[in-house]
Amino acid sequence: MSYWNNNYKEKYNFDKLDKNISTDICIIGAGLCGLTTGYYLSKAGRKVTIIEQSNVCSRTSGCTTGKITSQHGLFYDYLIKSYGVNFALDYLEVNQDAIQNINQIVQDEKIKCDLINSSSYVFCDNKSDLSLFNQEISALNRIKTEVNNPSNYQDSKKSKGIIFDAKFIKKLNIPIKNYGGIEFKNQAMFNPRKYAFGLVQSILKNNGAIYENTKATNIKYENNLYKITANGKTVTAQYVVLATHFPIKNFPTLVIFLKCFLTYMLLLVLKNGV
Repeated sequence: MSYWNNNYKEKYNFDKLDKNISTDICIIGAGLCGLTTGYYLSKAGRKVTIIEQSNVCSRTSGCTTGKITSQHGLFYDYLIKSYGVNFALDYLEVNQDAIQNINQIVQDEKIKCDLINSSSYVFCDNKSDLSLFNQEISALNRIKTEVNNPSNYQDSKKSKGIIFDAKFIKKLNIPIKNYGGIEFKNQAMFNPRKYAFGLVQSILKNNGAIYENTKATNIKYENNLYKITANGKTVTAQYVVLATHFPIKNFPTLVIFLKCFLTYMLLLVLKNGV
């Protein structure tokens, strides 16, 4: 059950694909990834067609938590230990850029999506886990050092635009027993469905096309063009973007199906005194 899908009922009821069509770029999947890609490409003047097997923003994107953050649990210590500080810095940068990009799109397109800029927190509810939080803060401080000294970073031009502020707080003022946590400032939250439909309006304004209840089942590359089979019809495109939660096709050398797994994130809202 999704709060966003249950409380924001607006639907566009796009037609399903019932004829062969041609386009510059075919995007498979009308979640936030596909819609954002379609937004930027259509704004750049490309002819964009988005096909979705169900309805716009009704699946993974419609069931998201609505947070827009660079902080995803205790993650940066893992990234540094597994891939190095440069990789962790890259990860931080693209996430911080995404927050800025969403803010800019909301401002440019005047999307009313309940966007709020605020801090995000990861809290410790088990005292024995405090050492993990200390390791995470050390990792974030190491990244901050790299940002402030871009000559230490192998691609110094990229690090100059990152601004982030993370710190440990000994006790968070929340109605759950905790032993402190990490505050990540300048993050955001929004209503993802309202934001998605703002993107839809912009795509349509830029002459993009969207088809719902249109399931892509195959992709072929012939004569320098992609042929996407959907609902028994063919979408011919110069380029194709897979923006689905799971890819619809295993391309050569990519054994994707062996790496796919389901994940769930639960959100519980309680009234005071409950």
